[in-house]
Amino acid sequence: MMPHLPTRVAGLAIVVTALFACESDPVDQGSAGPAAEPRAGQAVVASGAEAIQALVDAQLAAWSAKDPDAFAATYAVDARFFGPIGDVYDGREGIRAAHDFLFSGPFAPSSETQVITQIGFLTGAIAVAHLDAALTGYGGLPPGLSPTEPGVLRTTKTWVVVKRAGSWQILRQHMAPVAPDL
Repeated sequence: MMPHLPTRVAGLAIVVTALFACESDPVDQGSAGPAAEPRAGQAVVASGAEAIQALVDAQLAAWSAKDPDAFAATYAVDARFFGPIGDVYDGREGIRAAHDFLFSGPFAPSSETQVITQIGFLTGAIAVAHLDAALTGYGGLPPGLSPTEPGVLRTTKTWVVVKRAGSWQILRQHMAPVAPDL
């Protein structure tokens, strides 16, 4: 019996969904020659990594401003957002509405940090990014969510990011709370 089968199946579903949602061609892995191929691939990865960091920066600025429209703008129109307690929001509008509530309610006084810990490019237009996040200064947490340490809620995030019409957007986000030390 495979202990992580549900995780593997969920991960495969994310990748397959992202592949079908992609509107751009994958990175050319053709035989352009040994010297040309690494440079082309490195350029795609570097520009993609910069674009993903720009999404993080835009989210942090939107969080600081408590601007749900700017926050939601980092997501694809057909995005799906899985929150840390199993809540699911479909589409940019669903994500915007959820953050409108959070920014004007329990997370109004909060601050968030996000740090990219890893980026893997599946193609030149699809990447999976892992982030560590910390929420502080919140007015309260939803039922079922406990602080990781006093005053700090830490989560891990997995983003499936796609490049569509020249713009990188978050297609899927999965969050998991980091359990408190016992």
